[in-house]
Amino acid sequence: SDVCSSDLDISEATNPVAGRVTIPVHSATAAIIMTREQMEDNSFDILGYISGILAEAYALGEEDAFLNGNGVGQPQGIYSHSNATVASTSGGMYVPSGIDAKVSWQGVSGSEDSTTGLLGMEGALPPQYENNARWLASKKTFAAIRGLVDTQKRPLWQLTDGGYSNWILGYPQTLLGYPIAKSNFVPEVASNAYPVIFGDLGGYYIADRVGLSIEVLREVRALRGEVVVYARKRVGGQLVQLA
Repeated sequence: SDVCSSDLDISEATNPVAGRVTIPVHSATAAIIMTREQMEDNSFDILGYISGILAEAYALGEEDAFLNGNGVGQPQGIYSHSNATVASTSGGMYVPSGIDAKVSWQGVSGSEDSTTGLLGMEGALPPQYENNARWLASKKTFAAIRGLVDTQKRPLWQLTDGGYSNWILGYPQTLLGYPIAKSNFVPEVASNAYPVIFGDLGGYYIADRVGLSIEVLREVRALRGEVVVYARKRVGGQLVQLA
């Protein structure tokens, strides 16, 4: 049968916007100066000890920057993104607790509001991000969540996930079925603070250009009888993929 040519036209859908995301890479350096006598007379692996201390310091510094960095000479943290403090109902990432200066399960205790508090955060996350989602908060904030109880003083977290019993038995803790992670660089619970992060943290891109390198420079201060232990790393970070 004959087919009208207009029936063969394929309407063009809206094309995705193509572009390039630039993540600035920043350098972080540190140096420890030791005397030759310290290097020669110690009774243990002092260079190994110093390397461990530097690695820990760099890891903590990166963790802080990935959360709170302003992007000037350091990675841009999650909290520095313009959507971080915008309500989720307006396209942002912020979900209110429903109670000032407190973390809540679902707003006011005993309410049926499922749009605020921890239940509201879980409900606001699009389902395509659930598989890799996790909670991130400070240890004190998780302690506050453990303190949330029902009208009979039963811990809400204990009832839903067995959070405390899992911890005692050595199993990974979950909250509303999702893993938890702790960082003391997440703000504490307070008025106008954002103490809990929830989602697929893979949307934060880390550009690890040069890993941590540690060099022992013996010539730089040789005339003073000193040795420089020099650490260097180049890294960038930025929140790229939003819900």
